[in-house]
Amino acid sequence: MSGTGLFTSRKAVCFVYVLAMFMASLDGTIVYVALPTIGQEFGVSSADLSGITVWYLVGVAAILPIAGWLAGRFGGKRIFLSALTLFTIASIVCGLSQTVFMLSVARFIQGLGGGLLAPIGMAMIFRTFSVEERPRVSRSLVLPIAVAPALGPIVGGIIVEYISWQWIFFINIPIGIAALLIGVKYLTEHKEAEPAKMDWTGFILIVAGFPLLMFSLTQVSSRGWDAPEILICGMTGLVLVISFIKYALNKNKPIMDLQLLYEPTFRKLSILSFFAVGGLQGLLFLFPVMYQQAVGATAFESGLTVFIEAIGLMAASKLMPWTLKKWACIMLSY
Repeated sequence: MSGTGLFTSRKAVCFVYVLAMFMASLDGTIVYVALPTIGQEFGVSSADLSGITVWYLVGVAAILPIAGWLAGRFGGKRIFLSALTLFTIASIVCGLSQTVFMLSVARFIQGLGGGLLAPIGMAMIFRTFSVEERPRVSRSLVLPIAVAPALGPIVGGIIVEYISWQWIFFINIPIGIAALLIGVKYLTEHKEAEPAKMDWTGFILIVAGFPLLMFSLTQVSSRGWDAPEILICGMTGLVLVISFIKYALNKNKPIMDLQLLYEPTFRKLSILSFFAVGGLQGLLFLFPVMYQQAVGATAFESGLTVFIEAIGLMAASKLMPWTLKKWACIMLSY
């Protein structure tokens, strides 16, 4: 790889990756403190706003399984820059949305773009740096990416309090454009000589089943199970998800290898991660809403309270390598 001027290709990969992940990570937490304000403007309850956060995660989950195939088939640089473009455009649509439905759809599209950034960006990092260089590079990349979720509630509170909630999405525009311009000029393309075969059946089952199921679960609190669209979407989504599970367990090289869950360590870590992430995301969503609506706090004040938790997450991430070594030594001594 070569490069001249301000960036070399190696530096550009790191810089573009940090910009992209900073933008996506910031977007993951900045929206929480704005939910009460958005609800007031659209005239809807907090329950109706859950889709704004859930549909972003649905988009991420839907696109993640094919990230590797897309990069191998069409090129890592092309897909990464396309994901950046999609995320940036979706951010503009989010800020211009006039209804909760339109905002939820835009958030889903944001998730599709955001879900491609991390795996493809990390693959670019791994191809650019040797095995010996990766630990040092990874440590230098963690901090700016970890800072973004911590800054999200604070930045979101300031924007909502002193500007308007639309700018929690418009703030992504300059970051996305900067990353795109640098990426177009300095990143190099990489394609697999023989891309893996795509499991289209599994992909269709996931992309159709998971969003339908999540739509019913996010809307049932406000519409009830008696609503025909909730019942039909929920049952259809559940059938498709169960069908995928059965399909993946009996398929050779499915889009998502569920047979990994038979491995005890992987299964235990997956269950722990499920509850940990579920608890964290639930708290980040509910607490700012409750603090503003029940206590009467401002968006900025609720952002400050969530910011403290984000600092704890950052501290834990820095302590994790040290504690892991200590626990490994203790376990090996027995």
